[in-house]
Amino acid sequence: RKCQKCHGATGDGKGPRAEDFIIKPAAFANPGYMKGRQDGQLYWIIENGSPGTEMPANGMGSRTNLNEDEIWRLITILRLKFTN
Repeated sequence: RKCQKCHGATGDGKGPRAEDFIIKPAAFANPGYMKGRQDGQLYWIIENGSPGTEMPANGMGSRTNLNEDEIWRLITILRLKFTN
């Protein structure tokens, strides 16, 4: 729900907020994107945000306040949905 505003409902990186960004959101659906990312890297980005982009921190203490288990579940969902 929160992710698709930027990353799109289909993971194409073309959510409704994405058009206003200079650096576009990651397109998880692009072939090879998920294969090129380690789980730890994804965890860090989700927890801390991506410096220099519009990607905010979503870990504990952030507005989204995802805990460790929620972040790992999100990574599992991304892997299941977007790893070919």
